[in-house]
Amino acid sequence: MKNFYFFIVLLLCVVFVPKAVAQNISNEGTEFWTVFPTHDPNGGSLATMNVNITSKGNSRVTVSCGSYSETKAIPANTVVTFLVPRAQSYIDYTDGNKILTNRGIHIVVAPGNAKVVAYSHVFASARSAATLILPYDALGQKYFSMNYFQDEAMQSARNFLTLVAVEDKTDVIIRDAKGGVIETVKLLRAGDVYEYLPTSYNVDLTGVYVEADPTTSSCKRFAAFSGSTSVGIVCTNGRDPLLQQLYSVNSWGKVYGVVPFINRQYIIRVLAQEDNTAVRLNGAQVRVLNKGEYYEASLFAPTIVSADKLISVAEYSLSQNCSSLTGQTMLGDPEMVLLNPIEFNIKNITVFSSNNFRYLRKVHQCFYEDC
Repeated sequence: MKNFYFFIVLLLCVVFVPKAVAQNISNEGTEFWTVFPTHDPNGGSLATMNVNITSKGNSRVTVSCGSYSETKAIPANTVVTFLVPRAQSYIDYTDGNKILTNRGIHIVVAPGNAKVVAYSHVFASARSAATLILPYDALGQKYFSMNYFQDEAMQSARNFLTLVAVEDKTDVIIRDAKGGVIETVKLLRAGDVYEYLPTSYNVDLTGVYVEADPTTSSCKRFAAFSGSTSVGIVCTNGRDPLLQQLYSVNSWGKVYGVVPFINRQYIIRVLAQEDNTAVRLNGAQVRVLNKGEYYEASLFAPTIVSADKLISVAEYSLSQNCSSLTGQTMLGDPEMVLLNPIEFNIKNITVFSSNNFRYLRKVHQCFYEDC
């Protein structure tokens, strides 16, 4: 359960890219796609999903999914919330491993209006998760899933990898870490959704990757989200869902600064997209990874994670019975945050805090893309 507050930090970014060929792309945009993934209820409390929008200038936004469509004005420097109907958007367990037509949640800025920043918040009686939503311009053709081990306390829970088509006739291939084909998925229309759910709770999807089929959809973009329906991390008193939108491999970096959750221990995972990736913590080499492999460490202090090739880094908070620096109880439950490389500078931010079930979160994401 979330028993204390973080700020939600919605970045209106200006990104410096140290590659002449790269585009400068921020998380501001005029079109976004997101999903309402599978969520384990706490007792009989079913989850709700909000889409939250903010902008530096006055804007106007329409959010739609299925038969639902709603348009609202977005006054400058405020956060406006859209409650997306569960019946139109939610992905039930029984929907897993199926193509779901028009289940993607589409966010569109009216022509001529200011760009916006968007994030989604899933919450239900002491269980919640949120993610920044990446604009269309920041999407890519290949993603690696980032998840965590499922604990035995709830064996019905699952890791997930959820895909959203943003263009018609998008074929994608889901592969295991060694490149073997798990599934080929044909998403015929923008807004089609496919959520890959493994058959067992003890399958960790970290390192599974998905790419646009090079023979039929070579430069078609799509969106990808990963996490868990719910999980306890390290200890089992207290569980929460995990949810993050994935960055395409072009948005990864080589150096990451990890800031601890206040007065808590934390876990990191470092994921490689190429063979022979040498990973370092504070300058000392700790592991050489191959494609799809990850290195995990339990840490207490601020840490610099670096590698000689592009990596993705996630930071995890623990379940409350063991999350303090000494391994004792401290209120607050599991969370997964995808970190951003220090190669990219942040210039402007908007800060927002949600009171929905005393939600705890900090998002600090900027990125670039080559295509």
